[in-house]
Amino acid sequence: MKGETASWLAYAQDNVDAAEILITSELYNPALQNIQQVIEKYLKALLLDTGTRLKRTHSINELVSLLKDNSIMVKIDDDEIDLIDSIYLPSKYPGGSALPDFIPDKIICNKCFDILMKVKQSVSDYLNAA
Repeated sequence: MKGETASWLAYAQDNVDAAEILITSELYNPALQNIQQVIEKYLKALLLDTGTRLKRTHSINELVSLLKDNSIMVKIDDDEIDLIDSIYLPSKYPGGSALPDFIPDKIICNKCFDILMKVKQSVSDYLNAA
């Protein structure tokens, strides 16, 4: 694993820890922000490790597509990608929640956290096999 990859993974772990604390504290909107950031950082770390130039994007769909273009499959399905992609912009600014159609709660945060853990494991498996 490259040094830059390890840095991205360390930053991602900070966001994992923050998301856990925020969910426990019932601060669901910022928990979702952190969950989205973790998934983004894991995918970007994997791209960096494979020597792929990073694209300036927060779109999980775009990052997963870049990985697929390099024959790397991450365990996240299209519905999960859509859910995580729906978080980024609305959660960053006042006047809305992290999810446009409803207010985040513990159930949705736990669902998103499960997606995060699946992506984390998928990325770790790939990096450990390389």
